[in-house]
Amino acid sequence: MKPPIVVPIKAHSERLKDKNFIQLGGQPLYRWTFESLLPYADSVVVVVDDPLIQADAQRFGFDVLARRSEWDRDEWTAWQVALDALPIAPILALALVTCPFRRKGDIKAAIKIFEATQYAPVISCVRKNPKSVIVGNEMGIRVPEGDQAFLSTGVVQLARRESIVEGHIDRDGAVPFVVPAVVGLDIDTPLDWCAAFGVVESERGAEISKGLWE
Repeated sequence: MKPPIVVPIKAHSERLKDKNFIQLGGQPLYRWTFESLLPYADSVVVVVDDPLIQADAQRFGFDVLARRSEWDRDEWTAWQVALDALPIAPILALALVTCPFRRKGDIKAAIKIFEATQYAPVISCVRKNPKSVIVGNEMGIRVPEGDQAFLSTGVVQLARRESIVEGHIDRDGAVPFVVPAVVGLDIDTPLDWCAAFGVVESERGAEISKGLWE
């Protein structure tokens, strides 16, 4: 299975000015996602309104769709943009550029879970409770036990069209794809940026950022 992987990008963010162009480890934030998606280049669709990012996406071999102005309204979610951009795709994956430490194998792992669970929606997440127990199997499926609490992230989300309700995945029956906290870091605030810089510039930062894509 090779579902289209939609990467919606707003060139001008409101909360953090020009967030996607801020340099992280020597390259703009969005490029980390582009590099992590190289193994899936023929399935990636970048939806963006900035000509520089459009040109960069094409250099990576990605398809590019111009972002329409109505998609920038507050009520439009990333999933609504994806559904509107690809109106006939029955299954879609979503990858957000605010998650720079996505590993190259995460998309493949999410697809395996999706297929193994008979196409239940898959949502990448990190554990809120560090004491919670996650068990897995050879398919890479993470099955929560007991009272678990998760935070969803934009590393990868995968669903059928009918599983998207009012711009969000219907959580009933959704399967969590649990990733390490560093991988699931979703940059939305200045504090998140501090954490990301810490990953890249710490003593192990170079090793981590290099190895995350392997």
